[in-house]
Amino acid sequence: MNNKIKILIVDDKPENLHALETILNDLDIEIVKACSGADALKATLHNQFALAIIDIQMPEMNGYELAEFIRSEKDTLHLPIIFLSAIYSDEFHIFKGYEVGAVDFLAKPFNPDILISKVKVFVQIENQKKQLEKEITQRIKVEKELLAYQNTLEEKVRERTQEIENTTTHLIQSEKMFVLGELSAGVVHEMNQPLSIIKMMIQLLLKKFKENKTEDLCMKDHLNDINNQINKLFQIVDQIRIFSRANTVKVNKQLIIMNDLVHSFLRLFTKQLNASQIELIKNLGKDLPLVHVDPIRIEQVLMNIMANAQNAVETNHKDDKKITVSTFAIEDKQSPLKTKSVCVSIEDTGNGVPENLTEKIFSKFFTTKAPEKGTGLGLPISKTILDEHNGTIEFLNNIGQGATFRIILPGC
Repeated sequence: MNNKIKILIVDDKPENLHALETILNDLDIEIVKACSGADALKATLHNQFALAIIDIQMPEMNGYELAEFIRSEKDTLHLPIIFLSAIYSDEFHIFKGYEVGAVDFLAKPFNPDILISKVKVFVQIENQKKQLEKEITQRIKVEKELLAYQNTLEEKVRERTQEIENTTTHLIQSEKMFVLGELSAGVVHEMNQPLSIIKMMIQLLLKKFKENKTEDLCMKDHLNDINNQINKLFQIVDQIRIFSRANTVKVNKQLIIMNDLVHSFLRLFTKQLNASQIELIKNLGKDLPLVHVDPIRIEQVLMNIMANAQNAVETNHKDDKKITVSTFAIEDKQSPLKTKSVCVSIEDTGNGVPENLTEKIFSKFFTTKAPEKGTGLGLPISKTILDEHNGTIEFLNNIGQGATFRIILPGC
């Protein structure tokens, strides 16, 4: 029985199919070729694919239409799709591809190594999914056997109880990992950017070693770039966890002093700012009311906004590189009890956001950062967290001068 991972490639030109097959030939996978959308749909009825690589410009049924058909079927609803196109590579068609369910978009001619690296990711995910399915089936079988044994041998109940509990716990964790694998396929293209940069930096370092240029001043910069991209990968994984409701950590609210949380957070973040020669100004107000929040999730909000501020200041090409963090109380004038809220203001001396983009900053996957630096998930995640805390986030834009984000949480 052939247990190889299957990849579907679709193109109306046989020579293109042959070229794709040649590029992927060294991978331990089974490639199924289709010369039309209709043939591709037939193939999905008889095969379980880990990935579909689809050319957009095809007669009768183009790549977008084929993707919509694939997404409309239950068995192929979550099939990852990479679009290829020699003509449609502008932003409109790229976003259109994402709208119909693509996880990535490559313009022809493309770098074969990049395509191979992307395919390897999906092959690895499929292998993990199959392994988890196998483990779950095996664990269920074991559990049934243990329960039957328990019913017939009452004297061994105490000896087996802990084993059953451990087995059940492992099964639940395996199921969670399976769900996370499916969810990560939807945003795995976001991880390809930092991975590509890390690969490029490592190649540069290897070249320096080969040329015996280990004292090159750029070495430190390359290592810092690699470290920053690794940190970004950790953030992306954490963002996936937050958006996946089935795997979201339960909110653990407690009464805290906001200044203590801000002070603790800035103590860790100051090192990053110092490395970028950014001045940090703290104006922490006095006599603030307590707030009832999950400190870990609120710290995630602070991290996202501070990272944006740092990026804005680093790229402004000005001598005045500052980030000002302030806390103060705001009186709720509409409340008959005149309750107060706590505000954390983060102001940077960057260039602000272009006026035509301000309405999009809280949209998922929208970012004004360079493609290799931003995922477009930080602000949407921050807004989601604050919504859960009955809080708000305000954006004050000063084009050419900087931007200010205000986190407002109800006081107690």
